[in-house]
Amino acid sequence: MSTDVQTAHLVNRRLYRIVRGLVVLVLTGVIVAGFLGEIPQLDILEQSAR
Repeated sequence: MSTDVQTAHLVNRRLYRIVRGLVVLVLTGVIVAGFLGEIPQLDILEQSAR
């Protein structure tokens, strides 16, 4: 039974690393895109006020 617990622990740790890596990549991509790309001006308040 302890081997099952150890295996589950290793799988959870591996899954955590994968998810953490994906989150870091996505957030880094969003930040870089924000600096490098142009953000279109959206008139959200004007449209919602009508």
